[in-house]
Amino acid sequence: MYNTHKQRQSLQEDFDKLQVKEDALSQKEQDVLALQRQTEELVKESETALQESRQSKQLLDGEIAEQEERLKELTEAYEKLRKLLEQKEYSRRRRTNASTTYEMINDYKSSTRYRRREETKNMLEFIHGGSEPSLYGAWDFLSSNASEEIISKLMSSYKRGRFIQGIFGKAISEYQKSEEAVKQSVALKYQSFLSRRKYNLVCKTQSSFFNAEKEVWLPRNIKCLGVDLRLPKLSSSDESVDRFVKSLDIGHVTQIPGVSGVSRTVTGLVFMIIDLHLRVPHLSCKLVWFNENENHFIFQFSDDGAPETSELTMSIGSMVCWNFGDQVRSRDFQYLLHCVSVKEKDEIMNDEAAYRRDENVGR
Repeated sequence: MYNTHKQRQSLQEDFDKLQVKEDALSQKEQDVLALQRQTEELVKESETALQESRQSKQLLDGEIAEQEERLKELTEAYEKLRKLLEQKEYSRRRRTNASTTYEMINDYKSSTRYRRREETKNMLEFIHGGSEPSLYGAWDFLSSNASEEIISKLMSSYKRGRFIQGIFGKAISEYQKSEEAVKQSVALKYQSFLSRRKYNLVCKTQSSFFNAEKEVWLPRNIKCLGVDLRLPKLSSSDESVDRFVKSLDIGHVTQIPGVSGVSRTVTGLVFMIIDLHLRVPHLSCKLVWFNENENHFIFQFSDDGAPETSELTMSIGSMVCWNFGDQVRSRDFQYLLHCVSVKEKDEIMNDEAAYRRDENVGR
């Protein structure tokens, strides 16, 4: 019995010792894992630092190469400048006696022209710090010191006048594509009551004229700084004018059945007239109000027809507003209400008048 107890006690002691060793091993394992994590973090940091150092080295190498190239350019420019400044008195006197002239810079066979152009280029690039800055510096010197006569002379001869022709042509082309050109063309055609044939003839005579001896149309030219410039056709084509007019919102217009003619409602025309003259500034400022009753409009309807004996008779109805002041009698402010190819006393006109009365009663 005693021996059994002793053996049990001995086993318990061995188990405790093993437990202690197991705890120690577990602690060491945790320490090893922590060291491994720290090592991995240090490796990552070192790789990041190495990558950054490589990038910094590349940037520094690029900057060094750029500075070396810049230094090389400055050295070359300085050498060229030094050679020019170290010329002997004979060379300077010879240049003075054979100075650059207008004829020389326009003589493509002159070797002196190209040599001096290169020398000027080297000098300007050294002074202003580069190729493009040298151009700005040269233009600043030229515009500040040259007379208007010299500037005009140089500009007219640049590219043998084609430069000025191109600038003029570009400006005219942009104007012809603008909305302002279309509006001017509409005013030209409709205020002058031009047919399509007459309008096209007016447009053609703007840029050309008819030579009766040769029976051909020749371009109209003007001289600008000694350069021939063809007068442009400032008006838009008849097709462009028609497209613009058809795109305008003129309200609802109806065809009169059985005859050649169109008509519109009094209400629709009145509202269109009021809206136009209130929205457009140069029209609204000319409106006249009676008895200080602002925004009160008074309209007058008039009907007219061609002579009864004419075969091509026509009846026209129009409206005008008394609030237009001195513009009441102007033909430009007579707004068309109906236009019919019949006599003024035709039965259709009686029906049209009846329709107007019914419309006013309904309103």
